[in-house]
Amino acid sequence: MTSKDKEKGWEKLDIMARDKIEDLTCKIKSLEDIISSLEVQVKLANDKIILLEQSFKESHEKLTNIEKILMENRTLYLNYIKQNHDITCKVVEILEENRKLYLSALNEVEHKEDENIKTLKPILEDVSRQNEMLSKNLSSPFLMDRLYNRFWRSSFHTRPVGLAALFSEGPLSNNNNEYDKDLGDG
Repeated sequence: MTSKDKEKGWEKLDIMARDKIEDLTCKIKSLEDIISSLEVQVKLANDKIILLEQSFKESHEKLTNIEKILMENRTLYLNYIKQNHDITCKVVEILEENRKLYLSALNEVEHKEDENIKTLKPILEDVSRQNEMLSKNLSSPFLMDRLYNRFWRSSFHTRPVGLAALFSEGPLSNNNNEYDKDLGDG
């Protein structure tokens, strides 16, 4: 091989090496672009991880606070249930006392009612007897005559006489002759 051939061989190798270097340089550039985009993505992922960690911490704190509040509420609720039970027991006691008082008052009223009936029964019977007597008196013939206006239609009333004359004549006077004539007894 001659030196020209050697040179050509070296030139070919140079060209091939240059092509390879250019190719590798392009590949390195594309790898650098890929690496830089990966770095950006990693940075974004790290930022998201940091945000997630903060969000997790906040959620954990909120859950812890909620748990504390729930425990406090549970304690309060249990205390209120106990207080409600105590109050209910007191109310039941008061209601039982009231029941006893009302029953004794009702028994006393019943006893007094029996006594009142014993006291009022003779009075009511007497009133009933008096009502019967009044009823009998109301059905008497003298009263019936007055009710039916028989006395007022008699002749002594039709005369224009004063009040004194009315008492001097008629059924209220000592001189009953005219009265007897008007009634048809004379």
